[in-house]
Amino acid sequence: MSTTTGAVAFIILAAMAATICASLYVAVKHLERVESLLANCTFVTGNRKTLSQAGLFGKVMRMLSISLALTFPKAYARKGLLDLNEVANFPNRIKKTLILLGAMHPILIGSLIAFRIWLHILDPSHT
Repeated sequence: MSTTTGAVAFIILAAMAATICASLYVAVKHLERVESLLANCTFVTGNRKTLSQAGLFGKVMRMLSISLALTFPKAYARKGLLDLNEVANFPNRIKKTLILLGAMHPILIGSLIAFRIWLHILDPSHT
């Protein structure tokens, strides 16, 4: 493996580790406040009931599901799962942080998959 290949892999994996740590921090420190801001959303209350006994993993899943709901609020509101008034009153800084964290996970996994494909299938120097 070349130095460049190792550096790219390290950067992707380090970004994944940082994103996971940030998600854990936000879930542990701010989940209760975020859920209180969306108290009338059946999606949030249902996830709290379902995942409250799942420990730290459950907190992260609840936080990431809220992130997904804030990313696509109209789709959740159409199903009656989200109150658009609460989303409109949601603090912008927290909303942007949650959306960014929620988006980083699939982006980094996709980049790792794309790097693996490039490395083993498309790389012309690979024999």
